[in-house]
This record gives sequence, C-alpha cells and structure tokens, in this order.
Amino acid sequence: MLCREVCRVTTCGTRTYSVLDGCNLYGGGETDNGETQSKYLLSIKEVVEGHVSTYGICFVDTSVGKFFLSEFRDDDYSSTLRTLIANFTPVQVMMIQFHLYREVLFERGHLSTHCKTILNGMLGTVQKEGLAPKKQFLEAEQTLKLLSDEAYLGADHKAWPETLRNMLVEDSVVPKPKLDSMLTLSALGAVIHYLQKCLIDVDMITMRDFNKLEPLEENSSIEAAAKQEEWSNRQMILDGITLDNLNLVPGEHTDAQAASLSLYSTVNKCQTPFGKRLLRQWICAPTCDVNVVKARQEAVEWLMSPAAARFSDKTSELLRKMPDLERLLQKIHTLGLKYRAETHPDSRAVMFEAATYNKRKIKDLLTTLAGFQTCYDLILLYDNLRQDQEGCPLIDQCIGLDEKINLCSHLEHFAKSFNHSVAEKEGMIVPQKGQDEDYDSACRSLDEAIRQTEIYRKEQESKLRCKVVALHVSGLLQSSSCFRLLTLVVEGTDSRWKLLIVLASREIMI
Repeated sequence: MLCREVCRVTTCGTRTYSVLDGCNLYGGGETDNGETQSKYLLSIKEVVEGHVSTYGICFVDTSVGKFFLSEFRDDDYSSTLRTLIANFTPVQVMMIQFHLYREVLFERGHLSTHCKTILNGMLGTVQKEGLAPKKQFLEAEQTLKLLSDEAYLGADHKAWPETLRNMLVEDSVVPKPKLDSMLTLSALGAVIHYLQKCLIDVDMITMRDFNKLEPLEENSSIEAAAKQEEWSNRQMILDGITLDNLNLVPGEHTDAQAASLSLYSTVNKCQTPFGKRLLRQWICAPTCDVNVVKARQEAVEWLMSPAAARFSDKTSELLRKMPDLERLLQKIHTLGLKYRAETHPDSRAVMFEAATYNKRKIKDLLTTLAGFQTCYDLILLYDNLRQDQEGCPLIDQCIGLDEKINLCSHLEHFAKSFNHSVAEKEGMIVPQKGQDEDYDSACRSLDEAIRQTEIYRKEQESKLRCKVVALHVSGLLQSSSCFRLLTLVVEGTDSRWKLLIVLASREIMI
C-alpha cells in the first residue's frame, strides 16, 4: 500500500526557493527586477478603545526567514498603519475571522470597519484569509508556549532572540508577555499557525531572525528634533500616499510604464538581489541622520576618485557574479535541519528525480561557498588598496576587515572537506579522509563488517562444501543517507543449496 501525505503547501505569501522549484538564484531569471523584492505575509490584530485603534503587526518574508514585529497606537487617519503597509507591501493578509451574525463590530480581536476599508483600499488585489480566534489566531500566552517547544526556540527563554526577550516580563520563571506586546505576540502566533499549515514553521522560526519595527513617534516633529543629536538614527516617515504621489517605488496598482519611471527604477544600479531589496528600504525610509548622509557622500566621492577607479571596476565585476546569498542561506539552513531529516514529511518522501534534486542541493552549497569566496576576494582587494593609500570609513565598516581571518578559515575547511567537482557531478558528498571523524568511524566499521563477512564466507564454503560464485558491493544513495549493501550468493552443486546474506551498514548522514 502506497502512503501519501502532504509535504508542502505554497501560497503567494509563503513561497520559499527550494530544490524542487528549480528556480535560478545564481543571477538572471527569477532574481531580476520584481522577483528580487520581498513578498510579505502580514498578520494584523486590532483593539479599539473609544475612537483609538491599537494594532499588533507581524510581517514575515519566508524567502529569507525574516520576521518584523510592531505594536502601536494609531491616529484617526491610521497614518502608521498606512506607512507600514506601503513600506512592507504584503502579498497575503491574515486577520481574525469576522462572523456576520456578530452585532458588535469593535469586539476585541476583530478588525474595525475603518481598518478593513484601509486594507481593501491599499491592498485590494491581495489575498486575505480569516482565522478563528484562539484556535488559529493565537493569544500572546499561547504563542509563547508554542515558541517554548524544543522544535522552535526551546524552554530557555533567556536564549531567545533579543527582540522577543524584550517583549517578555523580566525576572519571570516562565515567559510572560508585557502589556505593550500582547497584540504583537498574538499576531506572531497567527503567522506561526499559518506556517504550520504550510509545513515550514520550523524552517522559519529556527532562523531566529526577529526584528522590531519602530512606529511613528509622537515627538518626531522638527520642533522636538531641533538639535542635531535628536536626528541620530532617525528616519523620515513617508506614508503610503506620499510614496504613491511621488512615485518613489512601484506600488500595488502601479502600471508597468509608471513603475519604470519611479525613483527606485531610475536609481537602481545594484548588482546583487539583496542590494536591490536594501535600496528599496532606503527609499521608503530615508535617513535623517546627517552623519549617515555625510558618510555615504564621502564613500561615493571616494569610489569615484581616480585612486579607487580600479577598485570600483573590479568590485562591480565581482558583485555581478554574486548570487542571492540571503535566500541561499535560508535554503541551506532548511536542508540542514535535523527536524527535516527525521520528522518532516520530506524525510519519508521518495522522489522520482532524487538524483536531480541531490545535484541541486550540492550546487546550492557550492554556489553559496563561491559567493563567500567572492566576499573574501573583495576583502583582500580592499585590504591591498589600504596598504598603499587611505581608505573610506564607511567602506571599512561594510567590508569588515576584522572578519577576514574567520571567513578564510571557514572557506579553507570546506575546500578540504570534499572534492567539489566530483560532488557536483555525482550529486553526492564524500568527505575526504581525516575531515569527518564520524564518517571515518562508519567507514572503518563497514570495512570490519566486510572482513567478518569474508571470514564467514570461507567458513560456510568449508562447511557446505560449495563454492562462492559472486560477491557484490553496491552503493545506494537515497534522500540524504548513504546505504551500502553487501550481497553474498552461495550456490552449491545442488540447486537446493542457496544462501542469500544481505548486510546493511550503519546509516551515514552526508
């Protein structure tokens, strides 16, 4: 009987780039233009007190495993909500399911008519899904209990990401939410529930990439920030109407011609997919920090100087070959999870094109290593330039000269661990001798098993007075495990004497 089960549910807001997709993350194809931009899944929870709305927001970009969390009290025009939606335009929205028979429209946990009007106006074509309260759209306490599972973040909440720790009551034995984080954690719970439904919840949460979105502050006016120090680390607030009227970035309803004339399309000369995503964030939220502006101006001036001309040309050439490292790292993280190899339905799936998928996994790993090698080449290129002339402070910070030794040691480790060309050709990683003690130990055990089998073969040959005519050793690669089978066929002069011995060695993870 053939067992069938669902291995993955993909929606427009939960798409990841796996080996099954066969998409191109190595330059060109699906990483060009719009495809490089993040596609967010949004969860929103609203509480209305009088005429004031308080929102808990959770965005997640499943292509890189990054969460964005925020909670804020909005004005009568919902300026902050409009700004967040404009800056992080979602492709899928989740909200608590609204029942038509309810008479109270502002009941706790249900979206107000005003909020629904905003979502329908700004995100008219975006898919929206209603979730049942508490069962699907979890409360804050339920979310924290869920995150404490060993498959997610574990019971030791002191080891959780800093963003989540700041939402908990201090000096509490068990994780308890702060009052100003209840709605945010509830929105996060709704996202986790939906990711569970799509069977990618562990993949996303174990990335441990949770970020706090700071809402528009009441004292962010020019009068309150007259001193230069007050502008430190501040960003300009551009709401959705401003972004659309100034045509800064392509919007949800922007046609192709208008999108090509937007500020983003005009200034976008980025060579890497993750650079394009960062540029969009800079345009949507320009910095107000004069020190940051001056540092960027000095960096541009330095790169345009004759002394740095060769460095700029070589850097552009190297960056042009850079793959989408953010998405590749998320893919590799998912493939390396123990949960994926033991518990997830993928571990029980038998792929008809297993050899093709294995080769894609190896190619992803080798492409990522090549990307980090390019980063190391950039560091060396800039370091050599610094020895002859003065560099630029901002580029010093971006290049990260202090990380040169660590990056070099990791690259050398992977270079010595296995033969890259053979692995890419065969779709199978065989560690070099002396690089993986567990693998070497398994190989020694297998050799000992073969030796014992040979001894047993000779004993049976003497006892049964027959001759061994075949001894076959074959390798079988299935999923991510390597099985070696020994088949011993003994045939005597009488056809009744037949003995089949199958020896399966210990499973070796590669």
